[in-house]
Amino acid sequence: MADRTIGANNRRHNPALRRAQTNACPNCSGVPTRRRHSFVSTYLTTSRSVLLALALTLAAGHFLAATTVNVTENGKTEDAMTLTLEPVSVKAGEVTFMVKNADPIDEHEMNLMRLKSADQKLPFNAKKNHVDESQLKTLGEVEDIKPGASGKLTATLKPGTYMLFCNIKGHYKAGMHNTLTVTK
Repeated sequence: MADRTIGANNRRHNPALRRAQTNACPNCSGVPTRRRHSFVSTYLTTSRSVLLALALTLAAGHFLAATTVNVTENGKTEDAMTLTLEPVSVKAGEVTFMVKNADPIDEHEMNLMRLKSADQKLPFNAKKNHVDESQLKTLGEVEDIKPGASGKLTATLKPGTYMLFCNIKGHYKAGMHNTLTVTK
């Protein structure tokens, strides 16, 4: 004889026992719990992981990105040449110098060196009318920047004072130099 018992122990008449038998979730339209919930759980875990990775990448990128210093070199304006920096002070770390030759006639260059002190004088060779680079340890340079052209230099800087200058004959003496302060 078949099980026709009516009561709390009868799976046919007790929805809680029917769900337990089929392993179905009451909120998931009868789809077995393990299969339905493992998919949702995996999907949510993966989504959270992707969002966390994206957030960490963006945050790290913000802190690890190089600081940019815009350098503009300009030719003679009332017998003076200029080399301007924006900003004039940066934090220590990787710094990228974006150098623009705004002079419509002359070619320029940009040399970078760390000064031993803020008031250090560069060794100037009056005979050749330029800084004697053989007595200096430069951190890099952007050479041969044609009129209207640009160049780029990236360097890792420690706290201190740095000199940026054009060392083409006569340009340093005409005023094409400036200092950059690097802080902690």
